Formats: sequence, C-alpha cells, structure tokens
Amino acid sequence: MKNPRIYDIVSRDIIERWLFPIVPDGNFLPPASKYTFTKYNKYRDIDVQITRPVTMLNNIILGTRTKIDENMRIDESVIGENVIIGKNVVITSSYIWDGCLLEDNITLTNAILCFDVKIERNCYISNGTVVGHGATIAAGTTTEPNTHYALLEDGTTGIK
Repeated sequence: MKNPRIYDIVSRDIIERWLFPIVPDGNFLPPASKYTFTKYNKYRDIDVQITRPVTMLNNIILGTRTKIDENMRIDESVIGENVIIGKNVVITSSYIWDGCLLEDNITLTNAILCFDVKIERNCYISNGTVVGHGATIAAGTTTEPNTHYALLEDGTTGIK
C-alpha cells in the first residue's frame, strides 16, 4: 500500500456500495467469503463472535473468525479475518488487517494495522498511524499522529 488516502477512498466507495456490483456481500473474493449485508452498510462474514454489549454504527466489515469482547464501539471501519478484540475498545475510521490482536482499553482513530499486529492494553493509536506487519505497540503507548511503526530487524518495533 503506497497511499493510505487512496486506500481509504476506494475502500469506502466499495463499503458504501458506490461500485455495485463490486460489494463485500457480492462474495467475489477467493476463497468464497459469505458476507451478509444489513442496513447502514454493515457486513459480517461467517463465524464472527460478539460478546454484548457492542455498539456497531455505520460502514463496517467484520471478517470471518473474528472475536469481539464486550463494550466495543466501531464506526466506519474494516476488521479482517482472525482478529481478536478485547474489552472497552473504540475503533473509528480504521482498517485492521488479518490476524491482529487488540487487548483491552484501546482507542484507534483513522489508523491502519497491517497483518499480525499486536496492540497491548491501554493504548491510544492516533490519527494517521500505520503499524506494519508483525509489529507490537507496547502497553500504555500513545502514538504520534501520522507516524509509521514497523517491525525492526532486531525484532523490536520502531518508528519508520
């Protein structure tokens, strides 16, 4: 992904059905996904586990085998496959790719988490943050806006 802004624009057009018949519930992506569509552009694949109460607003995609714990709030966001989300998490205008783990008490705003990212408890992921494949954000971290974090050669996470 070279341009997060273009990625966001195209993704929103698909979610909001501006590119019909290219929509998530068209199930055109291999392997065959089985998204269901409900009002306010909410898409949910099979085998999504949600512990109530959860607030799901508009323009949301939940990938298969995703697990969501209680008191989560999500709006204008995409959650990939095999994602685990802890308690008291707020996700707004963000993209969480496959295999991510978000522990308890996390806020994400306009962020992108690439594959297999771990966000430890009590973090605030600021506007425009991109966290690269396999990186871990330590507990209690507040990221700077528009910062890119990556998994470094020594196995630690640093700013790119």
